[in-house]
Amino acid sequence: MKKLFLVLIAVALVGSFAFAEVTGVDAPTISGSVTTTFGYDLDSEDVGFNNSTSVNVAIPLASGSDTHMGSGAAYGEISITDVDLSIDEDDGVELSSDLSVSAKIVVGAIEIGLNDPSFSFNNVDQDDDDDINMLDLNEDGISVGYVSDMATVKFMVASSSDGYQDDSDDDISAADTTTSWTDSNDDDAATDDFTDDAENTFAFGAVANVTAGPAVVDIQFGFLADMYMGFGATAVLTAGPATVTVPFDYVSDLANEESGMELDPSVSVMLDGVGTIAANFFFGSYADVAAIAGDQEMTFGLTFTEGFSEELTMSVEAEVSGLASEDDMGWAVDVDTAYAMGVAAPYVNFGYGSDEEFDLQIGSTLAVIDNATVTLDYTNEGLTVAKESGRVTLAVGVTY
Repeated sequence: MKKLFLVLIAVALVGSFAFAEVTGVDAPTISGSVTTTFGYDLDSEDVGFNNSTSVNVAIPLASGSDTHMGSGAAYGEISITDVDLSIDEDDGVELSSDLSVSAKIVVGAIEIGLNDPSFSFNNVDQDDDDDINMLDLNEDGISVGYVSDMATVKFMVASSSDGYQDDSDDDISAADTTTSWTDSNDDDAATDDFTDDAENTFAFGAVANVTAGPAVVDIQFGFLADMYMGFGATAVLTAGPATVTVPFDYVSDLANEESGMELDPSVSVMLDGVGTIAANFFFGSYADVAAIAGDQEMTFGLTFTEGFSEELTMSVEAEVSGLASEDDMGWAVDVDTAYAMGVAAPYVNFGYGSDEEFDLQIGSTLAVIDNATVTLDYTNEGLTVAKESGRVTLAVGVTY
């Protein structure tokens, strides 16, 4: 909060001359919607209305981005980006959370970053709790990089590290190392030196991006002495209508002797007149993690998406999970179809899997009145096993 306050003061002081281009005032905007939904649950026989309203009045005070730099072979550069200061009816005076201030010293192809050398990489992003989150380095430090048309390489050092963790119980937990040098060191007046028991904790990182023809490779590395080491990479190869993507993550909690890795290669092909076919394979190994000892995951997925015409679209998704263990194996197929026919847009979605449960959603959106929509929907998420009767809803909404 203190940093943000100082940034706002700095912007206010220099805005009149250094960043004058940022202070363009846009026109106020008003938006809102009102929807009334009537629903009936065929199983519980519950019936009733639900009303929802939304209104937003925004008065922009300043918006834009700007960069100022020196000249010559060596110069300093500072940028303020994504400025969005406005008065909002719901949130009051609000400054965009995307606002950022960055500065660097440029000497030819060498760039020295003066901001927090933050880099966060999590190349394999899984929805389940076993996902590995890589090092999130966002502390006081410095970075030095080389930039060219084909490659970018950056080395970073920071005075502490957040480690890597997520909110799930199955995640690898790193030791708490968030100790700033300002807390762990004390300037001894007698010896004019640090105290003998000071813990100087530094995190080191490196990132690289290389482009070679149709191939692009991103590589990340993070290290915290005796506590953490992480390596990640994503390679993307494009050849005509085909795209191959191979993301990889590896982490090791050196302090607790725990480690894990994830690999999630995929390929997608766009075929004229046929649609898009995509396949992916996921493998995760967490063999040394006490919370999920010996656990491995393997999943294979296949997706087909077709636009038969501008009006008719269809998507078919199939997945086989738990391949690492016969006891956990399962499969599922989901089909989504939609047809836009002017004032009406009917849709049918259904799915079935190894749980032998058939789910169904069928309905249509009608736009027979200007600026208004009517949606009639029937949804049943347990048609076969749970023997549910489903629910019917009718929603009428106006949006501006």
